[in-house]
Amino acid sequence: MDRRAVVIAGRKTGVSLEDDFWEALGEIATNKGTTRPALIANIDRERGRANLSSAVRQFVLAHYRKRRHPPSPIEKRSLTIAGRQTSVGMEDAFWSALREIAATKRMSVTDLVATIDKDHHHVNLSSVIRVFVLQHYRG
Repeated sequence: MDRRAVVIAGRKTGVSLEDDFWEALGEIATNKGTTRPALIANIDRERGRANLSSAVRQFVLAHYRKRRHPPSPIEKRSLTIAGRQTSVGMEDAFWSALREIAATKRMSVTDLVATIDKDHHHVNLSSVIRVFVLQHYRG
């Protein structure tokens, strides 16, 4: 997780994103002929009450999925992974994408998360899942 300062409407604010999301945001900004800060400022204007970091993640995912969803709050869901109960909090767009990916792999969301969980090495599971989903859609 990398926290960077961004100036929006004359005020400095911090945005925390996984490195993959920073990289994807830079790629999108370049393709649109703008900068990351300008793109984040646009996302900020349209995000409503959603957390800015969350709104940026959802924007990036929507770009690669070619689907627009209004920013949503984080939804927590309980899953049993490797015999232990865990709670995962993510935005609805990520839950939707995760269900879609699981369906294409002909597995349950829980089984897919268990597969993802095997490789996350003590990093926040929600963050690891978001990066997995992003990498899936980025190809």
